[in-house]
Amino acid sequence: MMGFVGSFVLGRGVERRVEVCCRRRRSELNVFLPPDGTPKVEKDDGEEKEEKEIDLRELRRRSATTSVETLRLGVDELNELYEPDYTDRLKYVLKPDEQFSTVFTWESLIKNARELELKAWEQVAEEEELTKPTMADVIRAENFLPEMAIQRAFFWTSDWGRIKSLVFRKVEIFGTLFDDFEFELHRGTEEWLTGLRKYNVPKCLCTSLSLERAERVLEEFKLRHYFHELVTIEDEAEDFGQSVLLGCDKLKKPPHKTVAFCDRPEEIVLAHECQMKAVALIGAYKAYDFRSADSSISGYDVLGIYNVRKLFAEETNSPELQPEPEREVST
Repeated sequence: MMGFVGSFVLGRGVERRVEVCCRRRRSELNVFLPPDGTPKVEKDDGEEKEEKEIDLRELRRRSATTSVETLRLGVDELNELYEPDYTDRLKYVLKPDEQFSTVFTWESLIKNARELELKAWEQVAEEEELTKPTMADVIRAENFLPEMAIQRAFFWTSDWGRIKSLVFRKVEIFGTLFDDFEFELHRGTEEWLTGLRKYNVPKCLCTSLSLERAERVLEEFKLRHYFHELVTIEDEAEDFGQSVLLGCDKLKKPPHKTVAFCDRPEEIVLAHECQMKAVALIGAYKAYDFRSADSSISGYDVLGIYNVRKLFAEETNSPELQPEPEREVST
């Protein structure tokens, strides 16, 4: 699915990102006296306009995932909205790691997440006497909607009515298998999350599961307290790009200071379009599939907090403090 750069909703087609330009305009004073002799000054609409723009921005932020076209928030707007102020920049001089944030996909956290998908599709194929898919088919199907995967990845049928029934049955089987499935974490996951927590780096998990199911699995591994926010199916994110931007919004961090951990080449591209750094987990895909990633790892045990700093080495980790302009004080 192709998206356009800098948009909160990376939908199909070509769109231009919406930009908010805050420009203050001052009205001129009326120097002519009215008949009553009292100087009448026209109301300055600069601050009033700025307040309306701030209200609009808050409305756009709260409505970022709705279907209203005019209420979409772009990457540049998120960067501007959560740009650290003077006090934050002072804090980041002493604690530079707190200016970063991290987002994780479900597959980058759970090692065998695709095996559950494979089992669900295999059971559907067995019930309907269809050709059983392989893991390669399931990986290829990740780029499609379930309906399109049946047609273009599994090549089962083109009858739309039967396709819908197969998808509905797969969802039922997935829910049944989910309760008894034994999930596995990637190597060094808990140690890496502990290190991020030690340095107060905010973390968000993006998943297409429901909030109840995601929290249940995290509680089983005792990882729920590591994540500050979760982006689940209830947030109605359409794709990975929308999910990670919504995660930045929940963490109140700018995208250009965020690291995305993912394990699909398409997610690497979308993360870069959102001005994020991307770290790829080698597993379902080979290392050469992640040539565009900022870093590729086989497990979290090879990471340290210095790796996050290294990703932003070209930028300044400690923002240069600019002195505030002196104000004239009338005596």
